Amino acid sequence: WRGGPWERGPDGMLDRVEGRLAFIKAELRINETQAPAWKELADAVRTSAKQHNARTKALFPGEAKAKTLLERLDMHEQFMSARLDEVRQIKGSLKTLYAVLSDEQKKEADYIVLPMVGMAMGIGVRGPRRTD
Repeated sequence: WRGGPWERGPDGMLDRVEGRLAFIKAELRINETQAPAWKELADAVRTSAKQHNARTKALFPGEAKAKTLLERLDMHEQFMSARLDEVRQIKGSLKTLYAVLSDEQKKEADYIVLPMVGMAMGIGVRGPRRTD
């Protein structure tokens, strides 16, 4: 993972959330009727990104090598537990949005990768788009 936003630490990913959200909104062609559901999802993603960023800074200050194996494992457990809560919050908002999307928008959404800070592969990673 050399280069890109990861070299700048946790803030590097946070800096990119708004751009990713704008891209996804445009790709899905969110209309006025869908705007409230979109806002709910976008707010959940923003909140998750900020929480993830703050938690990363708090749990991993300085050099992780200075911590014992048990301390590192405890940090990882705390991190993953909090991350699961964030994914569940985003999932709830995504369900709300998905319910108001057209069939065509749903097809597009199925190939979207949400800007889930801290998840290298994102959510929704699928194979190449179908051309049918």
